[in-house]
Amino acid sequence: MAIEVDKDGRMVKVENGVTTYVPTADQAQWAAAVKQAMQRNGITDASNLRFMVAEKGDSQWSMAQQIGSPWGEMVDFNRFKDDDLIDIGEVVVAPAPTPEAAAALGPK
Repeated sequence: MAIEVDKDGRMVKVENGVTTYVPTADQAQWAAAVKQAMQRNGITDASNLRFMVAEKGDSQWSMAQQIGSPWGEMVDFNRFKDDDLIDIGEVVVAPAPTPEAAAALGPK
């Protein structure tokens, strides 16, 4: 699941290709998790970034593939002690997908 901010500043989640607004009651929790990920990674500007919530079986590689982000850049953005170990529920920073990768994810 990816967490993004739309053009009006509202938090949205993208899950299985479906975009929905994050309920107001949950926004503070997600905002805190995103802020923690930004602090952990020394990020001050979140433009052109996506924030993904790790689920069971996720890895940085599988998450990068889901949204078309370059895996190497994703690893560079995240400062995990072990790039292969991500906890369920942990927020992972992902660079925006390249135009080519985004197009490849679209309808055939």
